[in-house]
Amino acid sequence: MVLPRHIGFIPDGNRRWATSKTLPKEAGYAHGIAPGLGLFEQCQQLGVEEVSVYGFTQDNTRRPSVQ
Repeated sequence: MVLPRHIGFIPDGNRRWATSKTLPKEAGYAHGIAPGLGLFEQCQQLGVEEVSVYGFTQDNTRRPSVQ
């Protein structure tokens, strides 16, 4: 099987998920950690050389502090 050398992940929706469950945004971030770590571990097991997680943009710095 041919695998890519580098895989990138963009986690999205954790804050919205928490809000929809009337939970604090931190609960959404915490809920997203385990699946992200699981993906990383699978990449390691498969022999993917490099994994990137894109989790912060300059646009995020302009969001209201409540977000």
